Amino acid sequence: MELVFLIAMAGIIPLAIVTVYFGARDLLAQKRTEALTQVAGELGMRFSPQGDPALLASLSGLGIFSEGRSRKMTNLMQGVMRGMPVSIFDYKYDTGGYDTDSRTTWRQTMVCFETKTVFPSFSLQPEYLRHKIWSGQDIDFKSQPGFSSHYLLRGNDSAAIRAQFTDRVMTFYDSQHRLGTEASGNRFVFYRQSVLIPPAEIQTFVEQGLQALALFQ
Repeated sequence: MELVFLIAMAGIIPLAIVTVYFGARDLLAQKRTEALTQVAGELGMRFSPQGDPALLASLSGLGIFSEGRSRKMTNLMQGVMRGMPVSIFDYKYDTGGYDTDSRTTWRQTMVCFETKTVFPSFSLQPEYLRHKIWSGQDIDFKSQPGFSSHYLLRGNDSAAIRAQFTDRVMTFYDSQHRLGTEASGNRFVFYRQSVLIPPAEIQTFVEQGLQALALFQ
């Protein structure tokens, strides 16, 4: 009888831990959505908790939006700032294996500006070990070795991209941590790799994105 009880408990305890974990995660996600609903109202922006599949599909040609699998947009805020259409949203995707031990889930808050400037297509991401091992292309700058060692810069039109990345642009990014930017045509997407920006800091983060955008113009 005691053995049967121990076997039963061995199955129940892990299940209980998993249930508590997912319950806590869902509760935190719900609270974040509620807080962002309030932020959207304060900023005079529309709020769509489930995101916009059409918008996500339109971004699929940009670097980070073509990586991994299980891609999902949530907590979408849309409006106009400084005369530009702006979309702010949480974005997640998975890389690695399909089991929990080998899978990595990346979650970050993205700010997408639709600008009057037309950008060459480029992807700028913090350079991790996996990039150093597996990546082929990386546009480096001998004049900015710090920037080149910290960031992975990719794109087809190397000359046009180099013209965009002036010393002041590279100094700005090198002074920050884990910033990422995707650009193509009139779209400029700014984010901090694997960081969900707290609701109270959303406006400040958007201002930082506007600061980065201004350096390119």
